[in-house]
Amino acid sequence: MPIRILAMVILLSAAVQAETVSKLWTRGYTVIPEPQEVELKDSDLRFGPQWAVQLGPGVAPADEAVDSLRELLEARYGLVRNAAAGAASTVQLRVAAGSVTPGQSTDPDKQAVAEQAYRLDIGPAGIVINANTPLGLFYGVQTFVQLLRPRGAAYYLPQCRIAD
Repeated sequence: MPIRILAMVILLSAAVQAETVSKLWTRGYTVIPEPQEVELKDSDLRFGPQWAVQLGPGVAPADEAVDSLRELLEARYGLVRNAAAGAASTVQLRVAAGSVTPGQSTDPDKQAVAEQAYRLDIGPAGIVINANTPLGLFYGVQTFVQLLRPRGAAYYLPQCRIAD
C-alpha cells in the first residue's frame, strides 16, 4: 500500500510541475520575470545585423530604453546598428499613453501597473515594442533582449505577442 501512495504522489507532483512550465520555456526561451500574457506562433524569426532600430512616436534618441537596447545588443551579441532608412527589418520602439492595456494585477496601484505595461510583437513584418511610458518601454526592451537565442551563426526569437 505505501508504494501505491508514493507512486500517486510522484505522478501528481509531476502533473502539477508540468502545468507551471511556461510556453516560452517549452520552446527553449526564458524571460525573467515571466510575462503575464504570451501568444506563441509556430516558428522562430532570424535576427541579426540586417535589423535596424527605429524610433517611433514618443521615443527620444537619448531615452534610457534606446541606450539599453543598443548597449545590450552590442555587448551580448556583437550586433550594432543604428536606425537606417529603408532597412530590410526593424525593431520599432513606440511610447503612447494608453496604448497598452495592463492585464490583471494584484497590485492596488493601477497607475504604476499601467506605467510599466508594454506589448512586444515579433513577426515576419518586424518587431514592435509598444509601451504607455518610457519605463514600460525599458521593460519591453529587457524582455526582447532576453529572448534572443544563438543558433549556429545566427540569433533567433520566437514569433509571438507578449503583453506584460
